[in-house]
Amino acid sequence: MSTKKVLVIIATGSETVEIVAPADILRGCGVEVTIASIHGNEPVKACDGISIVPDIALKSVNKDAYDAIILPGGLTGSPNMSQCELVGDILKHHHDKGKLIAAICLGPTVLHANGIGFGRKITSYPLGKESLSEKYDYVEEPIVQDGNIITSRGPGTVWNFALKIAENLVGIEETKRVAERNLLLEFLDKKTFVNS
Repeated sequence: MSTKKVLVIIATGSETVEIVAPADILRGCGVEVTIASIHGNEPVKACDGISIVPDIALKSVNKDAYDAIILPGGLTGSPNMSQCELVGDILKHHHDKGKLIAAICLGPTVLHANGIGFGRKITSYPLGKESLSEKYDYVEEPIVQDGNIITSRGPGTVWNFALKIAENLVGIEETKRVAERNLLLEFLDKKTFVNS
């Protein structure tokens, strides 16, 4: 089996834990994680002022190389990504191929801005509910999966989110192994709404 590859897209103001926690869990599962910035190769100031050094500039990404895309949230990070045309192009390409897209916190607003998955069941940080409810079937659950789209509420649900992505990419057994090693078994598939 070939190594799965995940692209985490970040921008100034992205939520730190929503970048780092999924990357940590997925790398623990043997997934190759690439963090790409919409701003280039320079360090990005996350929402709390912590600097995140991207692996690559988003403009240098091969959009066919990844099995999944992760969109962290953030009150300014998500709007910054929503306004980036390249993010939209990559998301549409990825969605058209039926590949996994995972968005947390206000990350689902980036899907909305780019017309991705309208009519699907999703969740988000509570501030996104009103605008997202216009085009999606909004569900107030910690994590929601509808087909190839996984969404989650925010920093408090980041472990559920990371483990659900891992389960989709490497299967439940490897995900359980990593969850147990990280003392996260209680977060595995806890209150997950799945619409198949």
